Amino acid sequence: MLQNRGGYRSVNENVRADGEVIVCEWHNRVVTDDSEEPRSSGSRPQADDSEEPRSSGSRPQADDSVEHGSTSNRAEPGDSEASETPRAERDDVPQATGRSPVTTGEAGDSDVVAIFSQFQDITERIEREQQLERSTARLEALFENSPDMINVHDTDGNIIDPNPRLCERTGYDASELVDMKVWDVDARIDPAEALAIWEEMAVGDRHRLEGVYRHRDGSTFPVEIHLQRLDLAGEDRFVVISRDISERKARERELQRQNERLEEFVGVVSHDLQNPLNVAGGRLDLAREEYDSEHLDAAARSLDRMDELIADLLKLARGGKRVNEIEPVALADVVEECWHNVATGDAALVVETDRTIRADPGRLQHLLENLLQNSVGHGTTSSRRTEHADDGVEHSSAESEANGGRGDHVTITVGGLDDGFYVEDDGTGIPEEKRTAVFESGYSTAPDGTGFGLAIVEEVVEAHGWSIQVTEGADGGARFEITGVEVE
Repeated sequence: MLQNRGGYRSVNENVRADGEVIVCEWHNRVVTDDSEEPRSSGSRPQADDSEEPRSSGSRPQADDSVEHGSTSNRAEPGDSEASETPRAERDDVPQATGRSPVTTGEAGDSDVVAIFSQFQDITERIEREQQLERSTARLEALFENSPDMINVHDTDGNIIDPNPRLCERTGYDASELVDMKVWDVDARIDPAEALAIWEEMAVGDRHRLEGVYRHRDGSTFPVEIHLQRLDLAGEDRFVVISRDISERKARERELQRQNERLEEFVGVVSHDLQNPLNVAGGRLDLAREEYDSEHLDAAARSLDRMDELIADLLKLARGGKRVNEIEPVALADVVEECWHNVATGDAALVVETDRTIRADPGRLQHLLENLLQNSVGHGTTSSRRTEHADDGVEHSSAESEANGGRGDHVTITVGGLDDGFYVEDDGTGIPEEKRTAVFESGYSTAPDGTGFGLAIVEEVVEAHGWSIQVTEGADGGARFEITGVEVE
């Protein structure tokens, strides 16, 4: 073929990917330089009557696509070469890329007698490579433009690749950081402890911690660190993503100061206020032994109200929006216990649930006592008794006549919801426009109410991560629905 300047023609059968057998006529040539040395070889399907090669290096194809050849180095007998050849896309022909090993055979010293060409469709591989390139580009963009500080370091703690945000927050250039260890940046890291932590981490493991980054001017700022061990192109690396948490730490310090002031307030309420009230109560009892006056009864009621206010304030201050031990609680048992702790008057209780929920028992008791007390305090004067007595356990208060006669004939029902429970009464109800205000501290429509009962209820609900809403009861009273409760 080297001696035949016109090239070499061949005809063969090819099997397409879809199984169709097609016949192709190929025109093969060896290209030589000025000294007649072979420089490259190529092959193309012959699709027309023209035998003239095109100076541009393009060849017409049988499928009207264009094959762009690549020029190889000098071809020696026995050599093999592979090249990738993209083909232009036609509407009905998918873009494909061929990989073409070219081999020269040996006959005598240097005669080229044949060229064997094999094509393989590598479109899927090229698409995967392109997808990988796009993904890599996105990751690089995230790395470069992330609002978080990011760096990559090796198992010895050497910083290999810092992102611009880390440079900006620490005041160092990237060229300076790559000459530093991670403990040169994080003032809280102990090198020995860091190496021990890294050693225990497997590839893919994550570790969360807090650190204190040091600026080049000597100032520091707290950070939250997310550390992950990765295999990056066969290299053992750690990726560190850090975020400045200065504002969060400032809020935590302020909250700590508020808690300290709250503790001082609790001490004042529980001792400095309670003790004088106890003295006043003792003097009032002595006065009653000597005098029988309606003024003394009024003074006693005022002292009782002060006791209730102090008790509610202490519940709010000491409880807060937190819970202690969460455990299974039989709702009906707690309701009945709370019922006996509340001044219920002539009210009646119906329990229509036997479910068990997960809650802090002490704080759940505070919630139920305040809801029951709220319903009793806003009871109706109707003579209606419960219509649900046959469906649940009814508790009319035989002992409640000594409790002040509150809650005249009101019926309170406690029942279950799909994800919680409700407390409902048939009392006067709560107007729709006031259903949000009832949870505000100090809000009360009862003349002797403290205004803290439902605020305590809302606080307990939020501490558990539950939700509460007020609606109208089936008989026109108030219905408090607590949802988001874990039910067993």
